[in-house]
Amino acid sequence: MPKWKKDAKEFTVSVNYNDSRGYQSSIPKPVMVALGEPTTVTFVINGNNVKVEAADQTDQTHTKIRIESSNKRKKVK
Repeated sequence: MPKWKKDAKEFTVSVNYNDSRGYQSSIPKPVMVALGEPTTVTFVINGNNVKVEAADQTDQTHTKIRIESSNKRKKVK
């Protein structure tokens, strides 16, 4: 199991393809903790941006915590 730096803000994970299930990946623990350890997550596509939101499985409400991603990589110094 990977270990992340305590103050890490970016997490790179592998993505695998399965013919019957589609694309699969593991969500890093720090991301799940930041989302409040939900039982479900929702991916929202808005143009070139993708948001990952925590969702409550019983009523599909979303928390206010959002982790945003873009297909444009930002240069990190």
